[in-house]
Amino acid sequence: MALGIKVSLLAAIVDQAAVDRLCRAVAWAGGNETTTTRLAQMSVAEVVLHLAGDSEFGCAALGGVKAPAEPKLTPADSVPKLVARLTRALAFCRTQLAKLNDAGLGDKIPGYDGPTTRAAMIFELHEDWADHYSQLANYLRLNGILPPTARRAN
Repeated sequence: MALGIKVSLLAAIVDQAAVDRLCRAVAWAGGNETTTTRLAQMSVAEVVLHLAGDSEFGCAALGGVKAPAEPKLTPADSVPKLVARLTRALAFCRTQLAKLNDAGLGDKIPGYDGPTTRAAMIFELHEDWADHYSQLANYLRLNGILPPTARRAN
């Protein structure tokens, strides 16, 4: 099925710079999360665990493989453990995205709410990552910390 989408462009979504920015945001926000969250919001640690789990599910579906076995973490775990967990999840995604080709983008795979296509899952993951990066950036700003993407390059 010709979708007019190049996998190489979609795979660039999970580049190392994006992973680094997200992990720096988590590390910077980790010590201040209680002052910026309300009951209806996820804490920084909850965002990290959500991102890791959803990323592994989605990327496992994209690659047609099982998600890696990971130790059970909780929001009470240390910031370094949470950052390492998210880094591993996004590295798994980079590996699975690198295996994709244009011919398989229309194939049906398991999705979050039922069957979806590979192309749709790529966009769902990207949307989720962008949404939660924005959420973490807002937590940082509420604590007087400039997010990594807003910092000027030296």
